[in-house]
Amino acid sequence: IIEGLKSHPLQAIGMLFSIIFKDIGLTGFGAWWKAFRIPDAIEFGRRSTMVYWGVVIVSGFLIYLFQLAPKSSKSDSEDDIKPFYSIVSAIIIGLLFILLAGWPFWLTDIPLGLEFPGDRFTISFMVGASLLLTTLILCLPVWKWLKYLLLALLVGFGAGKQIETGVLFYRDWNVQQNFFWQLQWRIPQLEPGTAILANDMPFRYTTDNSLSGPLNYIYASDNHSEQMDYILYYPTLRLGSGLPAFKDNLPIQQDYLAAVFTGNTSQMVAINYDYETCLRVLDPDVDSNNWLIPEIMRDAAKSTNIDTIIPVDNDEVLRT
Repeated sequence: IIEGLKSHPLQAIGMLFSIIFKDIGLTGFGAWWKAFRIPDAIEFGRRSTMVYWGVVIVSGFLIYLFQLAPKSSKSDSEDDIKPFYSIVSAIIIGLLFILLAGWPFWLTDIPLGLEFPGDRFTISFMVGASLLLTTLILCLPVWKWLKYLLLALLVGFGAGKQIETGVLFYRDWNVQQNFFWQLQWRIPQLEPGTAILANDMPFRYTTDNSLSGPLNYIYASDNHSEQMDYILYYPTLRLGSGLPAFKDNLPIQQDYLAAVFTGNTSQMVAINYDYETCLRVLDPDVDSNNWLIPEIMRDAAKSTNIDTIIPVDNDEVLRT
C-alpha cells in the first residue's frame, strides 16, 4: 500500500476504505451465513449428518435455556432498559477489534475470503465479529424470546459448522495418508533435487507448497540444512512461475523462506493421483498420449525422468 500511496494517494486511500468496508461486512455478517449452509446428507454421510444435527439441536437448546435462566434480582423492566452508552460502546469495541484484526492484511494487500485458503485470515476477526453481531441482535426492537432464539440459532448452527469442518479435515487427512503411502510404495527412494509434478489433488485444505513439507520429511528426514531436496508442484498453478516450462535443462529455484529448493527441469517425475484409483507414475512414452488424464499432465509426462527413481529390492519393500 505504501507504493500506491506514493504514486496515486487518493486512489489508494479510496480503494483501501472500500476493502475495509467490504471485509467488515464479510467477517462481521457474511461469515455467519456459512454456518447455515447445511451439509448434503448423501455427501456428508448418514452418521456424520446425525452427529451434526445432534450438536446443532443440543447446543442451541442449551444456549436458549441459559439465556432464560434468571441472572440477577433486577426486574424485567430494569433489565430491558439498556443504557445507550453501553450499546454504543459494545458496537465500537466490536468494530475496533475488527479493524485491529484487519490491518495486517489490508496493509499487505492479502485478500480475505470465506473459502480455503483465504478463510484462515478471518480467524483473527472472530472476537470483534461475535461482539458486534451479538450486540446488534440484543438491540433489535422485538420480543426478548425472539432475540434469545436468534442467538441460540447462531450458536447451534455455529457448533454444527465446527463438527462439519472437523469431519472434513479428518477425511482430508485420510486421503493425504493414502496418497503418501502409495507414493512411497511406487517411489521407494528418489534422487535429491527432484521435482514431482502432480495433478490437482483431491484435498480440501492442502496445496502443493504444503505437500512439499511431508514429501521432504519422508524422503529426506535427515536433511536439516536450508537446502530442500524435493519439491511438489501442481503444474496448473506453477507452470510459468516456479516451474519455468516443460523443457529440458531449465533451472528451478523456489524460496520457501525456511529453505530453498534448487533443481532442474531435466530431473522431474510426473504423477497422477485419484483417491478412487491408484497413484500412477506417468510414463513419458505411454502417458503423453493418455486421454484419461488431464492435458497438462500429458504434457508433464513428457518431462518425466524415470531414472531419478531409485529402486529397491522386493524384500525391502515388503519389510517397509
